[in-house]
Amino acid sequence: MDAERGSSGARVRHRVSLVLTLIDDFSNKVILGSGARVWIPGEKPPVRKPEGYYVFTNLQGREAQVFIQAGLYEDRTLTAELGGVPYTSLKVRLTPDRNYPVPRDTTCVEGRAEPGSLIRILCPETGRPLKLIYDYERSGEKGGMQISLYHPDTVDIEGKALYITNDKTGAEFFRVLQRMDRNGDYLLERPLCADYRKIGTTVLPVTAGRADDKGIFFLPIPNMTGDTNRFLCEAAGKKTVRLERRFKTGAVNHLDFTAGGE
Repeated sequence: MDAERGSSGARVRHRVSLVLTLIDDFSNKVILGSGARVWIPGEKPPVRKPEGYYVFTNLQGREAQVFIQAGLYEDRTLTAELGGVPYTSLKVRLTPDRNYPVPRDTTCVEGRAEPGSLIRILCPETGRPLKLIYDYERSGEKGGMQISLYHPDTVDIEGKALYITNDKTGAEFFRVLQRMDRNGDYLLERPLCADYRKIGTTVLPVTAGRADDKGIFFLPIPNMTGDTNRFLCEAAGKKTVRLERRFKTGAVNHLDFTAGGE
């Protein structure tokens, strides 16, 4: 809790309620600078720290709807649950837009989908998959809102979109919000739809973004190797379209969800 003097000379108490850190989902680095606008309707603007933190104080209620605009990134809106101890702290990942200075030879996917649909793309063939530390059960810790994941210490997955798959259980997309402790426990955006056993379950990173109001989308995909790779692709709007495609590494690949799919 911070304190400062108001214009009358009285000490004004500021209770920290919510701290947001904006993360570039392509580079995995904190977004610095003053170009981002972060706000909650009807509330005072946050205090922006040079390290990239946005600090909201004295928020009321159990949750807050946060709006984010930042040059070179897609706009983002999220609902933040309040009441964390000592406050709620979240890393919010922003997806680069078409104006982002993508490094040369980056694998990109552009195309069309239902306007406003959520686009999610993953490559099962590359990278190091994450593993469950313990079985995940919907009836488990915090009403199914907690999952335990193993990954190298150098990998940051807070706020990341992921994909979990098990031949016996099924597969689904999900997002982790924040790390709860040093043991690999993460808070989920929402409970998973099924139980997943530790043995036989794989968790993969996902590149996610949204189609604009004309249905156009553009996603740069980091860390791709080889000549081509197989990708699982999904556009979730009023209906969900799933496709499987091979994309050329280091090129701009085209994908049309409006032509139908699985």
